[in-house]
Amino acid sequence: MPPRLEPLGVPSRIRRSLCRLYSSSQSIREHDVVILRQRGTKEPKFHLSPPLRPDAPIKLAYGAKVNASDIIGKNFSDTIHDSGGRDVRLREASLAQYIANSPRVATPV
Repeated sequence: MPPRLEPLGVPSRIRRSLCRLYSSSQSIREHDVVILRQRGTKEPKFHLSPPLRPDAPIKLAYGAKVNASDIIGKNFSDTIHDSGGRDVRLREASLAQYIANSPRVATPV
């Protein structure tokens, strides 16, 4: 009996091996884009990181910074500390979060 084909015409066992898993157990790699949730005095601040490079600092709210080398190798939902001592939680950016937090290039009509 031939393997059952998915709508894309690719067997599911092959398609699963080609995709990066969406899981909180995945470690963050170079060139990943993450959401940084910085704990504030009243409410948290969210920041969309640029693609991570080991030598690049990331500017956050309250005048704080985080080195990208501190983020690379960590898991999603881990907590690190910024230069001001505040907790920063690492989150995986979904498409909706990426669109909501990316800077606007054009003015909406």
